[in-house]
Amino acid sequence: MWYGAFLMVIFIVELGAGVSIFAYREKLQEGFDKGLNQSLNNYDSHSDKSTDFDLMQSTVSTDFDLVQSTVSTDFDLVQSTV
Repeated sequence: MWYGAFLMVIFIVELGAGVSIFAYREKLQEGFDKGLNQSLNNYDSHSDKSTDFDLMQSTVSTDFDLVQSTVSTDFDLVQSTV
């Protein structure tokens, strides 16, 4: 009885999280893009941030072997705004 109720609560929470993420997907994408662009713009000006960004980039590229969701020209756009 308690186990079933617990599973139902977990299911409802997961469903709510999924609906929220779906509803705010554009704002989440915009926020992620804005944060990434800010970190790229500050890449050379702050040595601590450059070190952290290098670590993140090397970890993602070697550990996860992810497929790029954007093209390399995105970095050209950031470079042209600096």
